[in-house]
Amino acid sequence: DRGKRLEPQLFTLWGGKPSVALLRHADARIDENTKARYRAFLSTRLPDLNLPSPSGEHADPAHADRAYESVTAWLLTQTRDTKIFGLLFRENTSYGFRRNLWGLKPIGLMIALACACASTAALTYDSVVLHEPLSPPVVIVTAVTWIFALLWVVWITPSWVRTIADAYGQQLLATCDTLSGLDRRRHVHRHAQRTVP
Repeated sequence: DRGKRLEPQLFTLWGGKPSVALLRHADARIDENTKARYRAFLSTRLPDLNLPSPSGEHADPAHADRAYESVTAWLLTQTRDTKIFGLLFRENTSYGFRRNLWGLKPIGLMIALACACASTAALTYDSVVLHEPLSPPVVIVTAVTWIFALLWVVWITPSWVRTIADAYGQQLLATCDTLSGLDRRRHVHRHAQRTVP
């Protein structure tokens, strides 16, 4: 819940939802020929939705993004079958995991730091106050807890989440090719049924 609630912060930081940003003419992460193929398919399936031209997108970016948001919403409704769209489902799962882990960062970091400080304090007390030799298990636990705390700070970041968010967005848009192929197969199948005597 926390990851989902904080998700708009990520989109603001990234300049928009990846699946929307990737459709923009100004975004070069998907080459223009591939985007043109996606747009051609979408225009046949969503004839009432006018996708903006480069000049239209430049003149009114908010309006363009609303059109792209409509496209991605439609694609989501068409790609629920996890058998056909297994890769998309896995990318979505990976994105959700990273987003939620980032959402839990303040809590996870607080717990890791509390454990690291407690373990360090115990180690220091045994060594300085009790003059006991360092206990290997306590040393290992202390090192591991500090490593976990460091990982929360250094690794669990918006850019770490964005890597898989972009991959998911690209895969969602790539389903245009899959859906187009499914349409052709259905058309051929229907044609074959009509021609059977």
